[in-house]
Amino acid sequence: MMKMYAEELGEVHNVNPGFFIPAMAGWLMIVVFSMPVSSSGQTAWERVLNKDGIEVWTRPSPGSDLEEFMGMTVIDAPLGEIERVIDDIPAAEKWVPDCKEARVIRTLGDSEKEILFVTEAPWPISDREVIVMSHKQRVPGTGELVIDFHAIDDPSVPAGKGRVRIQSMHGRWVLFPVDAGHTRVGYSLKGDPGGYLPLSVTRMISRKIPFNTLLGLRDMVPGSG
Repeated sequence: MMKMYAEELGEVHNVNPGFFIPAMAGWLMIVVFSMPVSSSGQTAWERVLNKDGIEVWTRPSPGSDLEEFMGMTVIDAPLGEIERVIDDIPAAEKWVPDCKEARVIRTLGDSEKEILFVTEAPWPISDREVIVMSHKQRVPGTGELVIDFHAIDDPSVPAGKGRVRIQSMHGRWVLFPVDAGHTRVGYSLKGDPGGYLPLSVTRMISRKIPFNTLLGLRDMVPGSG
């Protein structure tokens, strides 16, 4: 059944089913949070953190100093409550790690938004900013919610002074209703942060961002912290 689910989800979202990995003992057997690219020659995922009910997995990302990562957890709340927190873009400054600014540039229909995110970096590293197009869709028959986002170039939005604008980024939120009061949540990201970052910093980022993002989300959802 899980294999069938993986194949169906891969077909719906153009994701290679080979990216489904085992995690979250017992009921979480196979889950996908990877980018829609060929699996040929890809390094296997490595679990680098398992803490406070959150798992973090990484693997090298060809062409980028930043490892591709994904985080997974279960939040004690209905899917709709979590969706409302993620949809409140300006509130991301309260729970997304090092988020300095988050605003919607434009809304395109019910399922797409163009969004600016600014991330504060420790001195002497320059702050990063990225403009993403976010697309939300539900998987028929499962109640699952998938939010894909990717970096775009929008010349109408000037880059902030002293910031590095990220040009390459692909990410995904996956929310799956376990039952009426619990939701399985996954967050993945692959991209190039641009500019120079020390290796020690990129390794820290690939572990810190997914863990703290999911921890922050869990704390923001009413009644789940």
